[in-house]
Amino acid sequence: MMALTHSLASACGVALCLGTASPLVIGVGAIAGQLPDADTSHSWMGRLLFPISRRIERHWPHRTLTHSLVATIAIALLFSPVIFISLQLWGAIVLGYSFGWFADCFTKTGVAAFWPYQARLVIPGNPRLRLSTGSRIEYFLVSFLSLLLVGALFINSGGGLMRSIEGWMGMPASAVELVLSEADRWQLQAEVWGVERITQQPIEGKSYRVLTAITQTDVLLQDADGWLYRAGQSQEAQLRVWRLQVRRVQPVQVELRTLEFDDTTLNEVDPPIPKDAYLSGVLELDDEPERIPDPFHFEPLRLQGLGEGRSLAHFESAPPAQVLALIGDSPAKGRLVARRLIPSSGT
Repeated sequence: MMALTHSLASACGVALCLGTASPLVIGVGAIAGQLPDADTSHSWMGRLLFPISRRIERHWPHRTLTHSLVATIAIALLFSPVIFISLQLWGAIVLGYSFGWFADCFTKTGVAAFWPYQARLVIPGNPRLRLSTGSRIEYFLVSFLSLLLVGALFINSGGGLMRSIEGWMGMPASAVELVLSEADRWQLQAEVWGVERITQQPIEGKSYRVLTAITQTDVLLQDADGWLYRAGQSQEAQLRVWRLQVRRVQPVQVELRTLEFDDTTLNEVDPPIPKDAYLSGVLELDDEPERIPDPFHFEPLRLQGLGEGRSLAHFESAPPAQVLALIGDSPAKGRLVARRLIPSSGT
């Protein structure tokens, strides 16, 4: 069997068994898949480890000692110190080695999997269906393993098979998990199926920008007109959702800017607050702005009266345009954090 086939089989096995998309972990597994062929000096690994491979081939035939469960146990023990660095890397070594020699079970001579017992494990039973090195069937296998590896990387980069299935089905809980894990690295967009809680108007696949996760069940969305909505299955949600599909739009970087206020106003902030920022925090105001509650949308600014003409303003992912119009001229004390998502390209 070709070295490429061994590496692909091991890489696929590591990616699927460990559920990882890490290039380092998969690469280590692919290299470990070459180690069983250190029992012959004619292989790529044998030439690299020539003194060792030369000694092994003098005492044991090809695909015997190093292609066995005994060898797998020995490799696991030999590389056990790697556990203290990374358990996943150790698993990649052991799994990569195992899949490396197990792939040779499909060749015409098979392997002595239960060495020192000399019987060979050969799959399948029909000799005509077994692989020959460099045959058309092996090249077909290489193509299949390449596609399988690409599919495994795609699934694992999305959080694993179950999350991918749940995301495709639009399960809200899976969508919230994706937002919690990816909102600081990706600009996210959501398609919503559900109803508006107040009007009971149906929502059929409407698109929103995802801002953040509010709880384990609800996310904060923004429509094309700038209105905010709490979407989920809680009683406080403006959008009651039964299907929520979240997808990545583009990679981003988070820019956080702390704004300190000491009897200053939001309009006096220098440099001005960017329009695409979202404000969170608490300010104490010297007056009590009047505001009519809006049950149809999420309230990014909640006012709490303190008496004597003072109030507390609680910001939660508040767009600057909405709050500047209301309290931009009110002297305030406290601290806000302005959060922006900037495309990683810097544009």
